[in-house]
Amino acid sequence: MTPVEIIRIEPGKRLLWTFGPGLALVMLIATGAFGHDSWINKKHLVDPQSRQWCCDEHDCEPLKTGVRENGAGYLIAETGEDIPYARVIWKSEDGLWWRCRNLKDNSTRCLIGPPPGS
Repeated sequence: MTPVEIIRIEPGKRLLWTFGPGLALVMLIATGAFGHDSWINKKHLVDPQSRQWCCDEHDCEPLKTGVRENGAGYLIAETGEDIPYARVIWKSEDGLWWRCRNLKDNSTRCLIGPPPGS
């Protein structure tokens, strides 16, 4: 059997072979399977002080433990980090506290809280 015979595709199957992978990619994007189009990305949120973009692909998630006010800002219980008031972004859509982390050193890139009074 020659290499040409091994990869020969029947005429009726050529269309699926040609368009199948592209169609699968379009479906993944359309269903939001990449997660990159989260509400944080759609709002183009940036840290108010550093001006860093909050969300890369997989670096934002709701905090499992609490966030406490400490007089100068907020203490993130999970990391022990103190985030000054000026760095908090008051735009959480679901009423939860969200933390976006720097993937290189795991520090907090953005702290997103529920709008005051919500």
